This record gives sequence, C-alpha cells and structure tokens, in this order.
Amino acid sequence: MTNEQTDLQLRQIEVERLFQRNADELRDLALENPAIMVADADNIIEGIASYLGLGEYQGQINDDEFKVWAADIIRPAAQRIARLYQLLEEHGGAIRGGIRSALPIRNQMDDNNALTEEIFQEVAILILRYLDRLTKPGPAKLSSRLYGLARRHALDYHVKKARRRHMAVQRRISQSGSFHIPEVMSSQELAAMTAEE
Repeated sequence: MTNEQTDLQLRQIEVERLFQRNADELRDLALENPAIMVADADNIIEGIASYLGLGEYQGQINDDEFKVWAADIIRPAAQRIARLYQLLEEHGGAIRGGIRSALPIRNQMDDNNALTEEIFQEVAILILRYLDRLTKPGPAKLSSRLYGLARRHALDYHVKKARRRHMAVQRRISQSGSFHIPEVMSSQELAAMTAEE
C-alpha cells in the first residue's frame, strides 16, 4: 500500500468521525424546514453519509467548514422534499384520478382502493425524481401533467402486469385445468376465471 492510499484512508476515517460528531446538528438543520419529517431528515443525513463514502468532502477537517458544506446539501434537499409534499397535497386528487382512470372498473384480483394508494406512492417517487422538469411552466397545467404521469405509470406497470397475469392464468387453466401452486390464485379467483370462460 502506498503512502497516498494510506493518506486517503486516514482522511476518510477523519471525515467519517467529523460526520458522526456533527450528525445530530445536521439532522436538526434538515428539521428546520417545518414540512420535513424526522424520517426525511434521517434520509437526507444518510445521503450526506453516502457522499462521504465517495470522498466528496474535500474541505478541511474541522466542524465549521464541514457544517457549511453539509448545509449546502441539506437545505436544498429539505426544500425539494417540502415541495414534493406541497404538490402531493395540492394535486393528490389529480394524481389519484389519473391512477383510477387506468385501472379496470371490474377488478376481481385486487382491491382498487389499496392498489390506487400503492401506485400513488410509486408516483410520488417519480414526481420527486422529475420534480424540476414537472414544475417548469409549460403548455399544460401542472395538475394535467401529474394526472398524465400517474395514468401512464398505472397503465405501464400495473395494468400490463394484471393482463399478463390474467393471460398466464387462462393459459394454465387451458393446459392443465387446475393449479397446484396456491400462491398464484385463490380458489375464489380460480372459480371466477373459470366462470368467465
């Protein structure tokens, strides 16, 4: 091992100690934003830790300089999450409407309300990922763009999955007439599928 590698490893250890020493203050910094929950603050702090693993902090090994560097990451992250919560509150109806419009009206395999909430959580992650692009002014209203995103996501990932499942079940019924794998479908689902034929 060269001296340079040893120096890098020693610096990484010093930076990790610096982080540990200041972790509570950094969490409090994230919690200054009233929209941020403790779990969000913890996730932001974990993000700082992953930056440390990449050696992103190049400043001096002292608390003040480290806190300034971390604050430049924490404050925008907290603002971004707060903006997400605001969008979800203001446009939750449009998002849920987009999801429901893509789900089949008669759904024997799933509970549409529970499925809507599950997809809503997935769409919230997409909104966070594309927040800057979605909030740029455009020809369509924000609620329309969020409705469209939710509808596309529901169609792409859930309706197609349900269709593939339905086709697989029908193929299996036509080949063997029964199932030997109980986790695939319940007896009620099997009876409903057989009745449809």
